[in-house]
Amino acid sequence: MKGQTTVEMIIVVALILIVFTVSVLVAHRKTVESNDFKMMLDAKRIAQSIADNINTIAEQGPGYYRYFTLPPYISGGYDYNISIYGNFVEITWESRYGEQGYITQIVTGNATKYCLDKGGNTKNKVFNYNERILVTCNRADLMLLGDSFKPETAKNGTDVNISIDVLNYGILDVPDTTRFNVTFRNNILGNYTYTIQGLHADRRKTAYAFIDSSKTSNPGTYSIYINITEYPTQPINESYKGDNWYNATLTITT
Repeated sequence: MKGQTTVEMIIVVALILIVFTVSVLVAHRKTVESNDFKMMLDAKRIAQSIADNINTIAEQGPGYYRYFTLPPYISGGYDYNISIYGNFVEITWESRYGEQGYITQIVTGNATKYCLDKGGNTKNKVFNYNERILVTCNRADLMLLGDSFKPETAKNGTDVNISIDVLNYGILDVPDTTRFNVTFRNNILGNYTYTIQGLHADRRKTAYAFIDSSKTSNPGTYSIYINITEYPTQPINESYKGDNWYNATLTITT
């Protein structure tokens, strides 16, 4: 009788352990599913936030901009990447199942992401430049404004003052202690360098070049290559340097 009681107790304990184990496994599975769901919701929220910022600035028109921040990780502590192409914003991340992704649509196909910074202490920017939507990170960004170049025509045999504006459309200032050059080059002008000292965010400065009358005697259309060059000892960390040059045209008339 005593032996039978011991066997029955062992069976009861075993059943309790089985029930407990199954309960733990079910609870763990529910927790994992809940965490995966939170991760997907967080990823969607981040992608949609970027899309909303782009849509707002695209609809507002040229010259408008806004700042936004991104969390360092998505829910669960996973790193993520953002891509912008065509009419879409895509977020991808590595989870325990491998690479995951989510895509949302935007109103424009003319958006370009140069870089993005993550973390609440750093800002990113969406900027509408002539219907081009530029997404940049927490840096300064210099741009030669081609539509500010003047004059487009000049009379032969006269002195000509040409100019173009430089815009810092980035988030950070170029400090007043930092210099950079705007160089004008062509076959009648040669090389002419204008130095700019600092440039605050969302401000512009004008660079000038002078062509004397002895160099404008031959009528014709001339290309002038203009570019921003940094001092080696004073580099400027930009999101994108591809807009640091511009090909202008000057026509010398009779």
